[in-house]
Amino acid sequence: MARRIGYGSIASMSMRRRARPTEQRRLQRLLRAPGHMAGLIAGGDGHVVRLYDLTPVGAMIAMPCALDLGTVVTLALGRGVTLRAELRWVDGDRAGLAFLGR
Repeated sequence: MARRIGYGSIASMSMRRRARPTEQRRLQRLLRAPGHMAGLIAGGDGHVVRLYDLTPVGAMIAMPCALDLGTVVTLALGRGVTLRAELRWVDGDRAGLAFLGR
């Protein structure tokens, strides 16, 4: 008799999926960047910003200039790594970015 797979077991199988070794190496290199400087291209202008926090889904940076929420920017981390992101929040001199299209 064949084992029936219910919705609960499908969810648990997908939750157990680990990142592939190449994905893990890429994320490890990317996550070493916090506390460093990064390039930010916003509205055609380039800025150098402090990177406070970096995760696979977003980043927290020092706000270089006044930008509207929802502005799409490019974050350059070096070695040819550039990520498109959307400005999601601003609190004082810090801003939160959510990466797009990963």
